[in-house]
Amino acid sequence: MSDVFLHGKRAIKVNAKIVLWGVTSKAKLYNIDGDERWIPNSLCEFDEKENTLLIEEWFYNKLFES
Repeated sequence: MSDVFLHGKRAIKVNAKIVLWGVTSKAKLYNIDGDERWIPNSLCEFDEKENTLLIEEWFYNKLFES
């Protein structure tokens, strides 16, 4: 497994789509494999061509902790 980094920190790559009504200047609402989550723009990077989202690992873990 290769290491993925964003802003010099470990990151997680997930399938995602932007929820059109959930867009602000500081965050966007993403549908991540069926779950809608707000993610700050400063902690992620969206690839429109692949519909993938890179999220800093610590924040991803906080979003999806069980």
